[in-house]
Amino acid sequence: MNTVQDQSPITPLAIWALILGIASLVFCCLPLAIPAIICGHLARSRIEQTPAAASGRGMAMAGLIMGYVSVVALILACILGIITAMTIPAIIKMWSDTPRNECRGNSGQCQVAITNQQGGGL
Repeated sequence: MNTVQDQSPITPLAIWALILGIASLVFCCLPLAIPAIICGHLARSRIEQTPAAASGRGMAMAGLIMGYVSVVALILACILGIITAMTIPAIIKMWSDTPRNECRGNSGQCQVAITNQQGGGL
């Protein structure tokens, strides 16, 4: 069963979209993801306009998907990095304040015990 799309050559843009999409996932690189998305969209529109002259719809879609996944992953990693950078100082401060609070509580108890021993308490 030979269709028109089986006989037509693969669009170079679809191949580039696939290559750039794979590279953007492997290297987690936004400068590779954006061209993968652009090439994928251009390849898909070229294939839709001239189905007899170009094929590679699957490659173009794979490049698009990998490009978009890379962009979303990088955005989530940036958000997680910002949240972590904002949270770590607060956690460190909380941990460093804990011994001081324990000392304050203990010194208060010590003061009450000293007062009671001296007869000034209950």
